[in-house]
Amino acid sequence: MASRNHKSFIFSLFCSAFMAVNASAVSIDLDLSNPTSSYGNSVYNYTAGDVNLSVSGFSYDRRGEIESDTVGNYGAGLGVEDGWSPEHAIDNGFNLSTFRFDYDMLLLSFDQAVSLDSITAGWRGTMLNLFQPSSRNSEASVLAYGGAGTPDNFVGSEWSDLLNDEWAGIGNYRIDNLNSPEAVNAGGMMSRYWLVGAYNPTLNLDNEAGTHFSAANDFWKLDSISVTVNPVPLPGSLLLFGTALVIFGSMRRKQAK
Repeated sequence: MASRNHKSFIFSLFCSAFMAVNASAVSIDLDLSNPTSSYGNSVYNYTAGDVNLSVSGFSYDRRGEIESDTVGNYGAGLGVEDGWSPEHAIDNGFNLSTFRFDYDMLLLSFDQAVSLDSITAGWRGTMLNLFQPSSRNSEASVLAYGGAGTPDNFVGSEWSDLLNDEWAGIGNYRIDNLNSPEAVNAGGMMSRYWLVGAYNPTLNLDNEAGTHFSAANDFWKLDSISVTVNPVPLPGSLLLFGTALVIFGSMRRKQAK
C-alpha cells in the first residue's frame, strides 16, 4: 500500500510540474483606437500586458510597388495614409490618377512571437468614385512572417513577392460587423511580424469558408486585435518538473533491479 501511495504522489507531482511548465496560453487584447493623432505618423507604439507592438503602414506607389507610408488614427482605429491620396483608411481602392489599386497593409511588429487570434474594424467607408462601389462589406488579408530574425525590407517589391520570401499567407477574412472581433489564424501560427490589410486578390490566399470576396470596395480601420503569447516557465516550475523527472527515473531503475 505504501508503494502504491508513493507512486500516486510521484504521479501527482509529475502532472503538477508538467501543467506548471505548460501553463502557456495567455490572451492579450490591444486597443489600437488610442491615442488619436493628426497626419504624418511613421510608427504607432502600443503596450499591453507583457507585449510591446509597433505598427507601420505600407501601400502601392505609382509604379505598382510597395512603398512606406505614414499611419493615422482618428478615433475609430488605424489606417494607412497613402502618399498620393488624402485617404487615411486601410483600403484597396482604385486611384484614378495612376490606374492602380492601393492594397494598403499595416505591419504589426511585436517584441515576441504571438498568435494573432482576431482583428476588429472600428470604421467602414462608403463609395468614393465610380470604380469603388459602396462598401457593403469589409474584407481583410492576413500574412505572417515565418522566417528567423527580422524580415527583409520589402519596399519596392510587390505583395505577392513576399510569399517567396518566408512570409506565409494566413487567409482572407470578412470583418463586416464593426467593433466585433473576427477570428483569424485558425492554425495558431506564431510570429513576431504580421501584415494585416485590405483584401488583396494578388496574394491568392484561402478565403474564409462560406464567404464571397471582391476587390476595390474595402475601406476600413483596424480598431483592436487579440493575440496569444506563450510565456517562459517560471524557474520554480522548471525545478519542480526536473525534480519529478529525477524521482520518476529513480523509481524506474529500482523496479528494473
